[in-house]
Amino acid sequence: MASKRVKQKVKASVSNQSVIVTTLQNKGLYLFGILGIMLIISASIVLQKDTMKPTQDIKSTFNAVVGRPVEEPAPTPYPFYDLTIPYLREQTFISSLNDLEEVSRTEDYISYVTSFTSDGFTVNGLLTQPTGEPPAQGWPAIVFIHGYIPPSQYTTLGESYSTYVDYLARSGFVVFKIDLRGHGDSEGTPGGAYYS
Repeated sequence: MASKRVKQKVKASVSNQSVIVTTLQNKGLYLFGILGIMLIISASIVLQKDTMKPTQDIKSTFNAVVGRPVEEPAPTPYPFYDLTIPYLREQTFISSLNDLEEVSRTEDYISYVTSFTSDGFTVNGLLTQPTGEPPAQGWPAIVFIHGYIPPSQYTTLGESYSTYVDYLARSGFVVFKIDLRGHGDSEGTPGGAYYS
């Protein structure tokens, strides 16, 4: 009986070892397969890079086949380039304020209607200056651009922005609230998207 048990243990041990060996072989084949696929993908990427040609080679090949050079397309104009800071820095603006006509006075500030010339158009505005002695370096200034108000309803002295101008002037700022082109008495026509 003891020898029968030993034979069964040996058989079970051999059976377990063969299962372990078979499992390891399957895992090895699986790992080898993954490594093989990765090697194929890597090789195809490297080979593809070697066959890719820069744009210039494509153009010269096209020129050789067609017989005429490929023209570079004209750059697309930036639709609002004339409103960008780089464009405006390239410009020279020469203008000065015309006569000042006093329209109101408080103990804190004086308001004037005035105008200046811009691109051949007269542009009006309301200039409000604090009263009293100006600081050593002059009053700080704000150019106040109004928001959208239908041009037919806009007036230079309208109530729309008086609270803002009043507050800023009382706080020690010179405020120049300009009337955009085509608004109030400013010349010109309001432009698209109201960038006039």
